[in-house]
Amino acid sequence: MSQADTDLRVRGPLIWRVGRVAADAAVAEPWIALPAGGIHAAGIIRCDAVGVLLIENSDTFEQVCRMPALTERWLCVWGKGQTTGGVVALLSHLAPRPVAAWCDLDADGINIINVLGRKLGRAVHPVGMDLELWRSTPHRTQKASQIERDKSLAVKLAVTGPESLRPLAQEIAAYGGSCEQEAIQDQVLPTLAVALVSLNGDSTASGQSQPTNPADSPATGLGSPSAVQPILPSC
Repeated sequence: MSQADTDLRVRGPLIWRVGRVAADAAVAEPWIALPAGGIHAAGIIRCDAVGVLLIENSDTFEQVCRMPALTERWLCVWGKGQTTGGVVALLSHLAPRPVAAWCDLDADGINIINVLGRKLGRAVHPVGMDLELWRSTPHRTQKASQIERDKSLAVKLAVTGPESLRPLAQEIAAYGGSCEQEAIQDQVLPTLAVALVSLNGDSTASGQSQPTNPADSPATGLGSPSAVQPILPSC
């Protein structure tokens, strides 16, 4: 079995059963690693999740895994900072459940969602990626070459990327800048379960009534562009 087949980290209402042996991602602490290829080659997958939440960074993924309000209803998956074949195969298998993704607030984070949506052939809904968060949070220090590379990618994403993230891409194209998940997780985590409600009409987490067409509702709002510039690190 290859290394790639051993590192599909998940937490939530999913059971993979092969004969009498079962791997239960709902009771794993803090997560369970499943063979990305093996789960499709043998056994039976049972998933009672209302949707799938992809998280880019490992530290933030582990924080999410410790939140029952999320893991009892959503299957949380570590994205490893990229759109691996194992992740794409799992998400395809679990269709038509909605897919949400929380990535870094930068050009690469937007591109992960863009590429994943193309590979799946359906919408991937960004959460925790508000434009105002990007503007108000200090950014990591980057080399000039990296800033220019990010700005170039953002120019393309502002036109071809996910529509709800184009305002963020436009801002990155203009100013550069990158904000990691770890810098905003204290702001995003307390409201993440509520932000996901709009994707499936699940009123359990918030006590709100079910929307008429939850799949068409964005998981998080994006502020309109303004003259406010982002907080960039001092040189």
